Amino acid sequence: MTKTCIKCKETKDLSVFYKQTALRPNDDGYDYYCKVCRNASAKKTWTTNKKKCSTTQCDKPHYARTMCKCCYHKLIRQEKKFLKRKPFYKEDPL
Repeated sequence: MTKTCIKCKETKDLSVFYKQTALRPNDDGYDYYCKVCRNASAKKTWTTNKKKCSTTQCDKPHYARTMCKCCYHKLIRQEKKFLKRKPFYKEDPL
């Protein structure tokens, strides 16, 4: 079977396309872009969209969030630790 990549407009074998796990209506289960076009697009995104982390001590780049990966996971760990704390009062004092 073959499929046409919507980026390079070439008809290629299905082994050149990534499998998709989330199916859309009228979908064949494969990506719209071939592997070469998908990887080139991802590489371009990673090289051009580097922004600095929003935390004051960190200069690492981030890609999807406003924080780098390390600062994001640190924040998540702190929130989990905060939620696990026992309340000071057993009952509401008011």
